[in-house]
Amino acid sequence: MERRTNKIKLPSLLLAVLMLLSIGSAAASAKELTTTNPTLVVAAEAFSIGNGYAAVPEEVTCKEGENGAQILDRVLKENGLTHNYGGTLTDQYYLKSIGFENTDKIPQCVLGHIGDYIDGGSGSTLGEQDYTALSGWLFTVNGKPLQVSLNDYYPRQGDILRVQYSLWYGAEVGLANAMEMDKWMGISDFYPVAEKDELTRQLAVVNRNGGAALADGKVKAAYDEAMAAVQTLDISQKDADRALYQLVLAQNPECKLGDIDNDGELKVSDVLAIQKYIALVNMFTVIERAQADFNGDGAVSVADVLAIQRVIAKA
Repeated sequence: MERRTNKIKLPSLLLAVLMLLSIGSAAASAKELTTTNPTLVVAAEAFSIGNGYAAVPEEVTCKEGENGAQILDRVLKENGLTHNYGGTLTDQYYLKSIGFENTDKIPQCVLGHIGDYIDGGSGSTLGEQDYTALSGWLFTVNGKPLQVSLNDYYPRQGDILRVQYSLWYGAEVGLANAMEMDKWMGISDFYPVAEKDELTRQLAVVNRNGGAALADGKVKAAYDEAMAAVQTLDISQKDADRALYQLVLAQNPECKLGDIDNDGELKVSDVLAIQKYIALVNMFTVIERAQADFNGDGAVSVADVLAIQRVIAKA
């Protein structure tokens, strides 16, 4: 698919700034804070060009002393992917490209903002300055841009490391504002971007043991819906959470809607627990949030409380 070639020409100083930011753009875990062999979730995403995952979410157990760059190197190799990088795996690492077959399927929500500035990619690798002069791979840990080089990041138990390809220095994946690109370059996020870290984690949970859980038809259907949701750049938070909750409930069929204490029936105590959550008095696990979304609209709200009260009253 041909597009008008109109790439922005960047002055050398600005290119230097971009390279510096790409080295590590939530502060990273300090090595002394890590637990022994922590497990984290790792995923490499090419959503900005409409090509899904380069590496689907998976749980990875760190080897002794392993840093983020070494973990990513291992994950990509295990997925049959090559990658080109600057520096080394232990010093000033930054990701240049991943050997990932790609075609031009750029979502309309991106084209509407920068379509005139997009050229074609290489087709065989995906990396910096492919498609646009501002493209490249960005790292987030637990939803926040990494502030150090990936080789200086040592995971903590439960971290979520997402490697995201961006065409416009984070604007289409919700990272431009977080990296203060509005101050550096006058670039702001194109639209609100939903928080998808927990959805990414739950996809990794399903992918355990070679995806054995997908043999269950309900889990497979919820997984497919979640995969579509996580790859939709401009999806609303409610729609992303709806997909998350359906996936969680499919994996935990013993957990019933509204039954927060899991005693097998809906009671006033369940209503009170949800009210306290809404009032920010109580914290809920992701399973409890899924149960509390009684009407299935992707949000835990007073509407769920009222719906449960009606069921109790009829009982």
